[in-house]
Amino acid sequence: MTGNVLLGYARLNVPDGLSGLFNHPLPRARFEETAPTAVDRDVDVTRAKIVDGVLHTRLRRTRDVPGDGTVTISRIAGRGRWAVAVDGQPAAVVDGTTVRPRPGPCTGAVQVHHDQVVPHCPDTPHTFTFRQDR
Repeated sequence: MTGNVLLGYARLNVPDGLSGLFNHPLPRARFEETAPTAVDRDVDVTRAKIVDGVLHTRLRRTRDVPGDGTVTISRIAGRGRWAVAVDGQPAAVVDGTTVRPRPGPCTGAVQVHHDQVVPHCPDTPHTFTFRQDR
C-alpha cells in the first residue's frame, strides 16, 4: 500500500493492531476451527463465535436481495458426530457426511455438501449452534 490509502487505514486501526497481527500472528490451530466460510448475499450474519468448542451463529435471511439463503460452515463434516440446534431445539445430527434431521420446525434446514455443512436460513432470525458430540 502506498499513498493516501494509509491515512484512512490509520484512522480505522486500533492501537498497535497491525503491529500486533504482524508480531503475534494468530495460532495455526485458529484456522482449523469450525467457521462460516461462505455466506449468500441474502443472509445477514449478526453473530458467529466459538464458545467452549461450540459454534454459535445468528442468521437472518433478507428477501430484498437475490440468493439461496445458505451459509457454508466448514471443518465439520467428516470430523466426527455433530449436533446442530436451531434456537436451542435439536435440528439435525451430522455424522461424517450424513445428516439425520430431527423433527421440528426446522426439519431439513441442514444439508451436507462434500465436506461442508450448509444450513438454510429462514426469513426470521435464528441462532444455529454446532456442537461436537464426544
